[in-house]
Amino acid sequence: MDIFALPSFEMKAEIQVENLGKPLGGSYTLFWNGPAQWREEIDIPGYSEIQVGGKDVIYLKRTMDFVPLRISQLHSVLGYGSSPREGMFSHLELRPNETVKKTHERNVNGIKAECIEVVNEEKHTIEFCIDASSGTLIRQGPFRDKEYRSDRTKVIPTFLKLGRRREESR
Repeated sequence: MDIFALPSFEMKAEIQVENLGKPLGGSYTLFWNGPAQWREEIDIPGYSEIQVGGKDVIYLKRTMDFVPLRISQLHSVLGYGSSPREGMFSHLELRPNETVKKTHERNVNGIKAECIEVVNEEKHTIEFCIDASSGTLIRQGPFRDKEYRSDRTKVIPTFLKLGRRREESR
């Protein structure tokens, strides 16, 4: 699922963030030509951000001196930190202080999944689930990914959402 392992790609999306309880539409674009050459753009009314990555450097231009909460959440939904170089779509790896507690199968968001529970030395447990049919990581909690698409060896969701469903918020 590491789309950043692809030599190059272009990702364009219409995005929607909440602003004072109302949806606000915008656009997101990522041009990827490897970790030494990429460009990410976010544009919504009242805010724009451009990041350009080169070898060991990231140039940033935004219309505000800070990252608004909704933009920070957008980065979270996309699955990486403040830049594509910090991708979390790479591979899952246990840290030295983590051990596998148990493995099991269960239904996650309507998908048959193989899950693994990992515990650290402070006894905090995290669960990771993989779609049994495609091998794709299923994000849980507030994430609602769907409409997956395959691009040869990679499977990516074409719809990403952060937030609870209406029935869950009651």
